[in-house]
Amino acid sequence: MVRIKVAGSSIALTIQIDRDELREYFPLEKVLSNLWELCGTLFDITIKDFTSESAPWNPDVRFFKVLDSSDGSEIGSFFLDPYARPSDKMTGSWMDPGRDRSDHCATKPLSFLNLNLTPPSGQQPCLMAFEDVENLFFEFGNGLQQLLTKVPYSELSGQANIEWDSIFSCANFVKFLFHKPQVMRSMSCHYRTGHHLPPHVIETILASQNHMRGYDTMRQLYFSAYDMELNISDEHWSVMMENVWREYMPLPLSKEDNHPCSLTQLFTDDFAGAYYSHLWSKMIGADIMSAFEEVGFDDMQQLSSVGKRFRDTYLSLGGGVAAGEVFRRFRGRDPTQEALLKRYLPSDSQS
Repeated sequence: MVRIKVAGSSIALTIQIDRDELREYFPLEKVLSNLWELCGTLFDITIKDFTSESAPWNPDVRFFKVLDSSDGSEIGSFFLDPYARPSDKMTGSWMDPGRDRSDHCATKPLSFLNLNLTPPSGQQPCLMAFEDVENLFFEFGNGLQQLLTKVPYSELSGQANIEWDSIFSCANFVKFLFHKPQVMRSMSCHYRTGHHLPPHVIETILASQNHMRGYDTMRQLYFSAYDMELNISDEHWSVMMENVWREYMPLPLSKEDNHPCSLTQLFTDDFAGAYYSHLWSKMIGADIMSAFEEVGFDDMQQLSSVGKRFRDTYLSLGGGVAAGEVFRRFRGRDPTQEALLKRYLPSDSQS
């Protein structure tokens, strides 16, 4: 996994990470159990397997209940469909609500967590790519909003009625949570040796995520601005493309580049006029994450206190309170871009 190269008279350390070998540190069962434990610590919940009490549509599908750790009462439940089935299942990862909470109908939230992992083979368990773990954290962030809601009306509970530009704030926060070195190390467990990822490998993984991050952010800003122009301007799409490109992108636009023709999210998906919500939700998620970082990941009492405040705001209020007000109740102020910009700095520059 780790290769050290000596170049010339000076020593240059180049750590190359083999993605296939990296999978060996993320067996599905260990990742799930560690994720459930992390959520229990932060949000005072218990996630238990109740597959024996359900009748799933496939033998690989599992059923979990989310319990309140304080009294053992059921809060919600979800099905986990972990493996790829090309014949009858879409690709990708997603967590959708199947039933919303409603006090009037006496229903508790029920969601569906879908992944597309490679099934176990022989003696080898299901091993997750690093990106698979990121996707799991992101989607379970959506799931926590769906399942821990306290809003009594189905039209406002969970993620219903949340402003579109804030819908992925919790998902981004939980994904950022995985990127904390302490959390990433705790999630890893080599399926043969039981060892965690070495600290220098974790450091290399996190450092590699800064590669081209500034350019990628400018590209997202360009797409966001171009999307807005498409919805407010009467100019031809190619003229708008050239004008907005010059404003945001550092490299010249190729004459053969007609990329808007393949931007399906702007024309056929749910993000027409709202593409900016990707970056905006990421900014909100980073600001949420900073609240946990401020108390430190070594003080579990303080960390749990922030987790309780997060549960009582973001995970409980659903669409019953405006997203801006939910953030103010959690952070005590309006969001800023500082936390996200700080994540773009090298790790040794961050305080």
